[in-house]
Amino acid sequence: MTAREYLSQIRTIALRVRRIQNELERLRADAASVSINLDGMPRVSGNGDRLARLAIKMAEYNTELQEELNTLLDEKVRAINMIKTLDPKQQTVLIEYYIHVKKWERIAEEMNISVRHCHRIHGNALYNFDKILKKYE
Repeated sequence: MTAREYLSQIRTIALRVRRIQNELERLRADAASVSINLDGMPRVSGNGDRLARLAIKMAEYNTELQEELNTLLDEKVRAINMIKTLDPKQQTVLIEYYIHVKKWERIAEEMNISVRHCHRIHGNALYNFDKILKKYE
């Protein structure tokens, strides 16, 4: 696997992490909006059972999302640790593009360089990252 392929997978992971974090936030908001009437009065409807089943399903889904999130974050941390062995400018370009999922124009602007120079740094970073990646394989 080339550096570009590996880092593209990491970029996909970063996007997936964001999606899962948003989903977990939505799940927490949904859970907070579900309420049970505890006034002690008998009810005819099976609302309590439905709420209990919903709470169980939400908890199971939450657990699945947390497990997936942990796996993805482990891979992301592994990639960041490999990137940190590069020189600072190369680190910045790779982390901003692949981990923080920023556009080239924004990265260049934040680094006070041209987009073209940003691409040059990226090319050199990929070349050097290929060497690092081969050590880890």
